[in-house]
Amino acid sequence: MKYILSLLLIAILLLSGCKSKRLVNKAVKLENSGLYTDAANMYYYSLDANSNNIEAKVGLQRTGQMVLEDRIKAFKEQYNNGSTKDAVYTFRNAEAYYKKLSALGVKLELSEEQRAYYNEVEDLYLNKSYQDAVKALNLEEFNSAEPIFSEILAIKANYKDAKSKWVIAKYEPIYLAGTDNLANRLFRKAYYDFATVIDRTGGYKNSLELKNEALENAMITIAIVPFSYHNSREKEFASKLETKLIRNINNLKSPFYRVVSDRVVQSSPLTNYNGNPTKHIQSLKSVGAKVEAKAILTGSVIRIYRKTGKLQRTERRGYTKRTIEVVNKTTNEKEKKIVYDKVVYYEYRKKNLVQISLKYALTRMDNGEIVVSDIFTKERTDEIRYAGFNGNYKSLVPGYWKDKNKKSDSDKIYDDRSSVYQLRNLFNNKREMSSTYQIETYLLGQASSSIAKHISNYNPEQ
Repeated sequence: MKYILSLLLIAILLLSGCKSKRLVNKAVKLENSGLYTDAANMYYYSLDANSNNIEAKVGLQRTGQMVLEDRIKAFKEQYNNGSTKDAVYTFRNAEAYYKKLSALGVKLELSEEQRAYYNEVEDLYLNKSYQDAVKALNLEEFNSAEPIFSEILAIKANYKDAKSKWVIAKYEPIYLAGTDNLANRLFRKAYYDFATVIDRTGGYKNSLELKNEALENAMITIAIVPFSYHNSREKEFASKLETKLIRNINNLKSPFYRVVSDRVVQSSPLTNYNGNPTKHIQSLKSVGAKVEAKAILTGSVIRIYRKTGKLQRTERRGYTKRTIEVVNKTTNEKEKKIVYDKVVYYEYRKKNLVQISLKYALTRMDNGEIVVSDIFTKERTDEIRYAGFNGNYKSLVPGYWKDKNKKSDSDKIYDDRSSVYQLRNLFNNKREMSSTYQIETYLLGQASSSIAKHISNYNPEQ
């Protein structure tokens, strides 16, 4: 293995060397033609392909210096003309080229004198930009100030207090939107505004305090009234459903829903009010009950149907296939012959079924409005179907026969690949299945998830 890897490494190095050499040849031609910028690029690619190519390194040293000097010359002209912005970006471009070649071990000459000129023009440009940005910020023209501060920081990350002012320009508009949404009782929008500001800044003004205030107002605390039912079997289902609903609602990705324990609401079952949640709330208010929850979730189990199937056995007729040797009466030689023997095997079937149906409603405590309501109905089955045979099932061939001991024109043998494959699959099918209890548990999870999702889609601000 190490030998193979060594060969691969040698092959890669040889290919890189060949590529590097070809690029050097092209670079030499370009340089001889006076196209030193293009030549410098070609020398660069050659050296990048093979860092040990001395000819490429020397060529890049020579032509790269010429390219750098052209850029410095352009910088000087802009400096002398007072084009501060152009001068800044031209020098930064030249410096980037210098660093790019340095990374390949090619050191160009960039005098400290030129850097001194750049520092001078950079200071002029940044000072003017900073003044413009501060002016825009003072006028609350955030969309104008933010990109200027961003540019300043890109050029010089620690320039004065540009970073803190950029934070104001960037996130003050979001903060103000949050305070407006809070004032207009759009608590969810306000929550997300402040959450964005906190996430991006780590803390800005009193965003955390306002975020918590928005969340407190946006939060829909829910008390679950025990679901009504008709019999003891449905009672157990209703109890388990309540437990799952508490978990699913509290685990919603949205932060605006939480199940709370409210003894006043939960002490009186919905059946006392003919299944009407609004009457339930009116009754609580009429006696001056102090209710902690902002909404109540009510419901009833309409129907649970369970059917445990019986294992049914059906006789099937087919054949076993075997090969025997016989003597050909004409040639007197032994030959192989396929023989089909009539046999019986059995097919087994069983099916379990569960159906559930329930209705639910989420009702606001402040005005008795039903904001979420639906009927959840679903069924699920599990079924097994397999075959059994007192023998080697791999020798079985599907078919039909009328009489085991006599031949008949109605006898059929289906010894084709598809038919045999389907029969063998019956013997390989599963023999274990979900009980009605297991199916019911699955549907219980489906119901609680569906109700929780429906509740999460309710947005009082829309």
